[in-house]
Amino acid sequence: MQDIVQAIAGKLGIDESTAGSAVTVILQLIQQHADAGPAASLIAKLPGAQALLDGTGGAAEPSSGGLGGLMGSVAGALGGELGSGVGAFAQLQEAGLNSDQVGPLVGQFLDLAKEHAGGDLANQVMSSIPGLQDIVG
Repeated sequence: MQDIVQAIAGKLGIDESTAGSAVTVILQLIQQHADAGPAASLIAKLPGAQALLDGTGGAAEPSSGGLGGLMGSVAGALGGELGSGVGAFAQLQEAGLNSDQVGPLVGQFLDLAKEHAGGDLANQVMSSIPGLQDIVG
């Protein structure tokens, strides 16, 4: 997973800690909101992803306060696809990204997931998370 984090950090010009936190958020979204079977397959094919989810991969946890926390609360109240999209965006901002970095980071993660797990599986998983494709654009 460290290779993916480093690639994203380098491509987007952000520090590895922020990239690691953001990748952790995306993995958590996959684990919690994607269809269970394909999500587990994708996570298994991404080297180090399960360790990152288990907290042994070294990425920092995103904070739970600030504007991102407020947006997450609003997202929870909205529910449905809009709530999921707003929630994902807010969680990625909590991980340290600004609004201009969120879409490119999710897109870069998707590209790297396709390289490791295949395009069909990566697309199936990412499209099963309501609102996530809207973030990529």
